Amino acid sequence: MKTSWKGRNRAWIEEAMRQASRLNRRRLTLIDIDPGAVTRLLDPYFPIRQNWKTRLLAPLDRGLRSLGRFPVVCHEVHEIRQVFAPLDPAHLYVLYADPDVAHAVPEDDLVIMNPTDIRHDSLLELGDVVFCYNTLMTAEDPKRILDNLLSSVKVGGLLSTDAGTDWSLSPSTNPMFIPLSEHLFLKEF
Repeated sequence: MKTSWKGRNRAWIEEAMRQASRLNRRRLTLIDIDPGAVTRLLDPYFPIRQNWKTRLLAPLDRGLRSLGRFPVVCHEVHEIRQVFAPLDPAHLYVLYADPDVAHAVPEDDLVIMNPTDIRHDSLLELGDVVFCYNTLMTAEDPKRILDNLLSSVKVGGLLSTDAGTDWSLSPSTNPMFIPLSEHLFLKEF
């Protein structure tokens, strides 16, 4: 159960969109892996930037979510749709491990919900742009997740992720992935 609030990963999403636009990509298949959510009750109190307030609120939010009685909102999916709208994406696959995330994302023609746990499953669909935030650093088996994550990106596709300070979890450890920035990688052949 991951807590993620409005704007937390938006700068990285915007960076991926700018690069996809530079590469002249259209009708993209987007994949958002294991997005976080936040209870509607605490959502207004989370600042965009991580600070002492988010470190205090995140455990409280996870506690409320574990009760299963508080509705949640998933800002990451909405932000990806909004930022990538000019590139006319074909689909946005939302692969989630937390069941409450499924109820937080409204169904429409663009969004395809899939209950997939990247900790155990490799992905059947390949993405032109794949997003995976705040997952590797907290995983029991981050290397397996990294392998599943890297195999989910099409050749010529982009991966937007956060490996934190552990260099062994950086996609650039795979020779097929060229770092474009600290959080954005291009898969070459």
